[in-house]
Amino acid sequence: MFEQDYIMRLINEIIRTILKLLFHVDRDTPELEGEEEKAEFGRLLSLIDEGKINEAENQLLEETDGENVEKFRMALFFYLHLNEKGNDFLEEHDYKREEIAEGLQSISRLYGYEGLTAVLLDGEGGEDQDS
Repeated sequence: MFEQDYIMRLINEIIRTILKLLFHVDRDTPELEGEEEKAEFGRLLSLIDEGKINEAENQLLEETDGENVEKFRMALFFYLHLNEKGNDFLEEHDYKREEIAEGLQSISRLYGYEGLTAVLLDGEGGEDQDS
C-alpha cells in the first residue's frame, strides 16, 4: 500500500512539473485549445470513469502523433486524471498504477521529453527500492 501511494505521488509530481515547465500550467484542470480537443478529452475521461481504462488509453495513443503539443498536454492531464483514481478502482478494472507510469514514460518519449520522466524508469517507479 505504501509503495502504491509513493508511486501515485511521484506520478503526480512528475506530471505537474512537466506541465509547469513546458506549458506554464499550474493547475489540475486542462486548458485545451479547440472544441475538438475538449470533446475528445471529455470522451476519454468518461471512458476512464466508466472503467474502460485500456480502451481510453488506446484511443489516446492512436490520436497522438508526437508533433501536436496540445495532444501531449491532453495526454498529461489524461494520466493525471487516471492517477487520481484509487487503487481499488484500478485493480477492479484490470489496471495497475505502474501502467500509468509506463504510459506517461511512453508518451513523453514520443514527444522527446523522456529525460523528464526518466526517474520512472529507474526502478520502475520505485519497485526496486528497499521497502
